[in-house]
Amino acid sequence: MVVLQAESLYLKRQQRMLVEDVNFSLKAGEILMLVGPNGAGKSTLLKMLAGEWRPDHGTVRIHEKRLQEWAPSDLALCRAVLPQQSPLTFPFSVKEVVGFGRTPHDTGVVEDQRIVEEQLAACDVLHLADSPYTQLSGGEKQRVHWARIFAQIGGISAPLLLMDEPTSALDLSHQLSLFQLLRERAAKGLSAVIALHDLNLAARFGDRMLMLKSGRVAAAGTPREVLTPATLATVFGLTAAVLPHPQGDYPLVVV
Repeated sequence: MVVLQAESLYLKRQQRMLVEDVNFSLKAGEILMLVGPNGAGKSTLLKMLAGEWRPDHGTVRIHEKRLQEWAPSDLALCRAVLPQQSPLTFPFSVKEVVGFGRTPHDTGVVEDQRIVEEQLAACDVLHLADSPYTQLSGGEKQRVHWARIFAQIGGISAPLLLMDEPTSALDLSHQLSLFQLLRERAAKGLSAVIALHDLNLAARFGDRMLMLKSGRVAAAGTPREVLTPATLATVFGLTAAVLPHPQGDYPLVVV
């Protein structure tokens, strides 16, 4: 089942081409990593996939339906978005923030509470459930938003996640545990497009990669196909070695 399609996407702002001729499709259960240097177009592409920015040319389809044909309420029932920053200045409790993810649903208070508590525990923030969100550390806030989007797609068949730098504030332990959680849910049909700077984390947990440079696709394929010394030199200007990872079947980038 194809969950997401991007067809010939172009976007220009102030005489600068931000995204140019990007094409890909995503099947249920796949995790696609968007990688590339700063300014490559990763966040811009995610905004287009989310419907926040409309392309100058091209089409985004979710479950084979054009993005602009979706009613926002229906789209919220099959797709969740985690932006780079989620500003929230009111002192809602952590449980309330995660509960916002259940807003599109009509599943009743008991079921919503069950799903919220399940995601709080899964993202290691259950012990913070009654704490004011505004008093949390950056990493704790990020884990709360992971729980919120997981709550939003709870009980949904073949859901889609769009995530922009979702580990930027996380310690190493939580980076690994949350991506392992994502992989477990991908095995049950979840799909995700994730913009990530950490190439080794992307290689470990991504099924495929889309490497961008100046808004264009510089390389696409499996992590092993994309992460080559030649590509890293061209896109990042780096002299890097790419080795077999000693603990898994994925490449390791050594700079």
